[in-house]
Parts: sequence; structure tokens; C-alpha cells
Amino acid sequence: MYRIIARRSNGARQSFTRVGDEWLSDADVAGRISVFMSGGALSSFTYSRGDGTVETYDRDGLLTSITDLGGHRQVLSNAYADGIKRLEKVTDPEGRSLVFTYKDRMVASVTLPTGRAIRYGYADGDLVSVSYPEAPAGESVRRYHYNELDQTTGVSQPHTLTGITDESGQRYASWGYDGYRRGVLSVHGDYATGTIDRTLLAFNDDGTTTVTDSLGKVRHYGFDVKHRVARLASLDELCLGCSNTARAKTYDGNGMVQSSVDFAGNETTFSHNARLLEVQRVEAANDATGLRRTVQTDWHSSLRVPVERRILDAANVLVSKSTWTYNARGQALAATQVDPATGETRTTTSTYCEADDVAAARCPLLGLLTQVDGPRLDVTDTTSYVYYPSSDAGCAAGSGSCLYRKGDLWKVVNAAGHISEVLAYDGAGRPTSVKDPNGIVTEIAYHPRGWPAIVRFDSASGAGARAISLDYWPTGLVRQVTQPDGSSISYSYDVAHRLTAISDSQGNSITFILDNAGNRVAEETRDVNGELKRALSRIYNQFGQLATEADAGANPTDFSYDANGNIASTTDALGRKNRQQYDPLNRLVLSLQDVGGLNVEVRTHYNAMDQVTRVTDPKGLSTTYS
Repeated sequence: MYRIIARRSNGARQSFTRVGDEWLSDADVAGRISVFMSGGALSSFTYSRGDGTVETYDRDGLLTSITDLGGHRQVLSNAYADGIKRLEKVTDPEGRSLVFTYKDRMVASVTLPTGRAIRYGYADGDLVSVSYPEAPAGESVRRYHYNELDQTTGVSQPHTLTGITDESGQRYASWGYDGYRRGVLSVHGDYATGTIDRTLLAFNDDGTTTVTDSLGKVRHYGFDVKHRVARLASLDELCLGCSNTARAKTYDGNGMVQSSVDFAGNETTFSHNARLLEVQRVEAANDATGLRRTVQTDWHSSLRVPVERRILDAANVLVSKSTWTYNARGQALAATQVDPATGETRTTTSTYCEADDVAAARCPLLGLLTQVDGPRLDVTDTTSYVYYPSSDAGCAAGSGSCLYRKGDLWKVVNAAGHISEVLAYDGAGRPTSVKDPNGIVTEIAYHPRGWPAIVRFDSASGAGARAISLDYWPTGLVRQVTQPDGSSISYSYDVAHRLTAISDSQGNSITFILDNAGNRVAEETRDVNGELKRALSRIYNQFGQLATEADAGANPTDFSYDANGNIASTTDALGRKNRQQYDPLNRLVLSLQDVGGLNVEVRTHYNAMDQVTRVTDPKGLSTTYS
């Protein structure tokens, strides 16, 4: 065996090739493969994620366990059936399980720890329905659509997902594709008539992509391909709410970000080590006014966790230092903040359940957090955690209710000695009964899909119980909340699951009108008689920024923005203008009120740690902070 392909949950395929005794992948892959042999044959192998989680696989490539940094291990049980080996059960460290059944070699159902089941339907090998449990014994069904010809340029494209119908029976989402099976349209609602979040993509011959959003804004995306992965390199227009806020990015040979320039021209540079871990970041790297900031990080030699982080100002003077120590599993034992100017330190320590503690029955499972001791030395500032040492007797099969399992959190004791307790859990590990330090017991009942349904508050004596109930639409959106006095608030949504109206049990209501991007362009508040009591209207620009807001009397307030999307000025209905300025680190440094009139100015100064050091008021008087 000379090659292993790791298929990840995000769709990525990571290829590992054997070179001598090592398994090597592309330079941009942080994961690592280890292969174990027995009698000259493959017995198992592990995949170590970038976050320290270790996945173990059997010789057939089936996942058998997942172990996190704390040592908590999920076990996956596989067995042969219908001539193939497949997953039958997943069990967490506390013993709760998911059980899988199959039909025609496809997953037919997953039985949850609560005993409820999610069922799956297929057609031509495609998942076409997911049936969720409802109360008391019904189901709600989400449906998936494929290869609808009007969404695939009239050409049959089997297995191409073209839409979702939600549990209410409404078309929730639609997608369109070109002849190369590339997604070119996304919209909430109907493909042909839907306008909500309607987004168009055009793939250009030069490798760029043109995206037109639901407000009609056109943006051009450029890419840099490293190790067969296209990485965003350029964006010509600001995109609020997008994961990328940079105008331009460059990458090193390993595919890691090397520099990033925002829409105001501020540059941040990055350096990474051979393990793809960031070792230095320079913010406002191109600034010449003394605002440049450098963040340096040293990493553990074998774990992907930091051991020291330093912040330096523009003169390369150390202004802040943080250090960490860890146990062999990678759990933080001590976190220390150091003041370089005085040498003073503040340390928070954490204690965990170790093998000796388990053997001595001081705690039930390896790696559980048992105590956090804060940095104060003059008073006790510890928080302790106690776990159930064994499972409730009712957890034995067929012997009754299972109130808790070994390793479930039982008590939390704060620095004052106040104790909060979790008295019971449901089958899925959600708390159903909690007692606060005053002896007040809160009981929680859940919808079959796991949402809180009833929250009941009882006094310590058990008298005077009060309850809040929550009702849901089939999609899981909150439909109504009923208070202990019987009053209620109801919620309505559109096909994109956006909130459009709120009403109470007396008849008062608020209605929201949304644009295609979900911005609230109008609000109306009405009383029990339907009389309009309050109105607001808003205008948004193509960037999705609020441009004008007006009250019921049509009195407007106008807004403008800087290149990075920060509010630069506001002008009220009387023509009074306020202005704000931000520094290269995107911090508010100037607030000017009544521009052109009184010019009331407030300036704010910061240190390299973003702490306010001085505020100068309109009279020129300064308040300093240290």
C-alpha cells in the first residue's frame, strides 16, 4: 500500500503517499497519517487532525474511534451485513449511542439515545427525504430534489441537488447549474420566481468569478491555485457578511496566507512554520504613523497549541506576553498573563481527572475538568466540577428511566461555595432537572427533535410552580412562547425562514418588511385595534449598508461609510452632521459632532493591546488610563 486518500466531512480529498516509513501529503495539509502493521499486514491507521483530534480506522478504512485532546473517546462499531462492513453504532464516553439500520445498503434510520428515530428515503441512490420525529408520534419530512431540467440548462445531470422543500411543505431553496455541473444560481424559494438571496455566478475565461448578489451588486473574485486548491486572491468590492473582508491576499508556497490588504489599504502580513502554524502576524504593516503591531506565537513542539504569545508595538517593544503549559493530552494546565513593564503575572490553573484519580474513584473519566483556579491571590477564586461517579441504576437495559450516566456533570461549586446541580438528564444527555444554589429546581422537557418545549420553575418547597412553554413550526422555528400567566408571543416567517411578524395574545403586533438580502426596510407596530402606533422605513445601498432611516413623519437620518464599512458620518433630519474616523487597526479614534457648526471633537488613543489610554474631550482636556 503506497497511497491513502482521506475524505473529509467538507468534501476535501487529502492524498497521502508513502515515502520510506513516512506518509506525506501536500504542503497545505495539517493532518497526519500513521499506519500500524501486525504480522506484516495492515492492522489499523490513525488520522491526526490539525486541532489534535485523533481518528482511528480499521484495515478496511472504516472509522472506529474519535479521541479529542481531553482524551474523550467516541467509539464506532462496524459489522458485516449484506456482504459489506458498515457502521452500526456510535457511542460517546458517557455510554449514549446512535444506532444505524440499513436498507439496500443505504442508511434507513438512525435511532437517537432518546429512543426516537430519524428515517431516510432514497431514489436512484439520492437522498430524497429525511423524516424527523414529532410529538406525540408523528413525523415531519424535509425533501430533497435532483436533476430538475429547468435548473440544469435542460440537460440531464443525475444526482445534482436542485432544491429543498422544508418540513412545512414550502420550497425553501433552489440551485441552478451550467453544462459543466457548476453552480450558477442560488435562491430561497422557487427557482424561477424566487428573489430572496438570489445569487448569480459567472465563471470567466481568465479564471475569475463574477458574483451578482440579491441587491444587484456585482463583485469579481480572483483566485490563486496552490496544491490544486483555489484560494481567494482578490475581491474588487467590499462584501459585508462575507467570510472574506480583504481586497487582496497573497499566499506562500504551502498555501498559507502571506499578506492581506483591506479596502482601506491597510496591510497585514503573516508568517507560518513548517507545521502550517502562524508564528508572526504584523497588523498595519504598511503604517508609518506608529500604529504597527506585531503578534508572535511560539508553539508546543508536538501539540498544535501555543506556549507563548507576545505583542510588540511599532517600536518592537514588548507590551504583552501570555504563556501556557499543558498536560500530555494537550489540555491547558496554566495560562499566565505577564506585564513586561513590571514583571507582574496573573495565572489561571486548571485541574483534570487523571488516571490516578479514576483509580481512586475521585472522578469517573480521564480528562474531565475538575477545577479552575483564577488569578487572584487575595481571595479564593476557584470553581470546582463534580461528575456522577456511576450511571443511574435505571440505565441498565429495560430497568426503567436513566437519570444520569457515569461522567455526566453533577455539581458546580463556585468560589463562594454555592452549589448548582444537574439532577437529571434525558437520553440524549440534555439536562432535564437543574437545582440552583437557592434550592430552586428548574425542569426542562424537550420536543422530540431536541428543542426546549417546557421550562418549569419550582420553588424549593415544590409549591408555586411556573412554566414557560415553547411551540415550534415544523421547520424548528419558534412559533409561540407562552408565559406562566398564559400570555403569549407568536412569530411568523417567510419561505426563507426569516422573521416577518411578531404578535402577542392581546393583538398587538410588529410587522417587518424585508428586502431580498434580509434587511428590514420597513417596520410597523400596531395596537390591539390594528391602529398604527409606530413606523420606520429604511433604505439600504447595494452593499447592504443602511443609507437612510426615516420615522413615521418621514424625517430621515442619513449614513455614509468608509472603505472598510465603518460608519463615517450621520446626518439627522435637521441637517446636523456627525463624523467618525478609524485608524489602520480599525479602532474609532475621532468623533466629531455638529460638523461645520460647533465641531465638537472627542479623540481616543489606544495602546498596542487596544486598551484606551487617553480620551481628549471637546475642551481639550484629557483623561488618561493606565
